[in-house]
Amino acid sequence: MNEKLERDEMAQEDTAAPQATRQAEETVTVESKALESVTADTVHIHSGGAQSVQAETVHVAQGGIAAAKAETITVEEGGIAVARGNNVTIHKGGAFLVAADRAEIQNGSVVFLAAQEVSGDAKILFDVKAAVLFGLVVGLVVGLIKRFAGRDT
Repeated sequence: MNEKLERDEMAQEDTAAPQATRQAEETVTVESKALESVTADTVHIHSGGAQSVQAETVHVAQGGIAAAKAETITVEEGGIAVARGNNVTIHKGGAFLVAADRAEIQNGSVVFLAAQEVSGDAKILFDVKAAVLFGLVVGLVVGLIKRFAGRDT
């Protein structure tokens, strides 16, 4: 099944629009193109991208994914907007939101991180505690503004 997907992708390589959904039971490799969604056991993305990926194992090298859900997600010099998995590893890349049992970030950054175990030298803007505190402060400020803005002086 993997051979058929690679032949289909090569035939459509010159199209500029994102390609249709890909589903496979084995491995899907995406190089220098973009797909809407991919479902497979293993997904490799190199210098390409996908809107949605669902797999057991996802590996991104110099590419990007909008949303990925997998057992293991590895990003090398790439990015993922939303990563949900048991093991998420980011090396020289970034993510907006990571939800994982174990996250390893090496020379990378994450805006929101929710993980039971974190290792590496991550640059994390909000962990779970900071996100909750930020939400409380913003809620309090917005509530006070609404309350005082409604008063006539």
